[in-house]
Amino acid sequence: SLKYLSAAVVFDHVILHLRYGALLGAFCLRYLYMREQWSIQQTSELNARIQAMQARIHPHFLFNSLNSVVSLISIDPDRAEQMLIDLSRLFRASLQELKLVSIREDIELCKYYVAIEQIRLGDRLSVEWNIQQPELLENVRIPLLTLQPLVENSIFHGIEKKIMTGRIGILVEILQNQVTIVITNPFIQDKINAREGHGIALDNVRQRLKAHFGNSVHFHSFAGKDMFTTVVQYQYK
Repeated sequence: SLKYLSAAVVFDHVILHLRYGALLGAFCLRYLYMREQWSIQQTSELNARIQAMQARIHPHFLFNSLNSVVSLISIDPDRAEQMLIDLSRLFRASLQELKLVSIREDIELCKYYVAIEQIRLGDRLSVEWNIQQPELLENVRIPLLTLQPLVENSIFHGIEKKIMTGRIGILVEILQNQVTIVITNPFIQDKINAREGHGIALDNVRQRLKAHFGNSVHFHSFAGKDMFTTVVQYQYK
């Protein structure tokens, strides 16, 4: 009888452990499910927020560009037409859905923006492009309209409020699966916080990069005596 009792006790213990195991397994599955749903929700909310922010073009840029077009129509209609074409390309891009494009395409969009600003600002604005590894530009991806708000920020703070001329430097380098973007502009201490909207635009760039490339994204700014530098890095593989 003791033998049968021991067997019954062992059986009860086995059943008890199986029940605990089943409960623990159900809890783990529930946790994993809830975590996945939370992650999906967070990603959806992030994408929705980014898309909403991405569609914004600063009103001052639109008004200034249209004023430049109006002033050019009578004296240089060809340049006025080209300015409108470049402006329409930028707006078309800003209304597209959130996506990755080649760095080559993003550089081209940024050049449309620079061309508009060079017409508006004339000799006051000089832009120097330094594109490393141009043969890789087509294959490496970047969120749509990453460069344009970075360059816009540099032009506003470094050129637009200055009387003298200034140079914007733009470096794009691809090395060992890492993209490095460096943008430099003249630095004016009392103008760096002049427009709140630009902080939102730069934060949008940071969020979009992190949504695609995670913790590999590094975003830094450095203020020197006469030069302000913005450095963006991320790993694309």
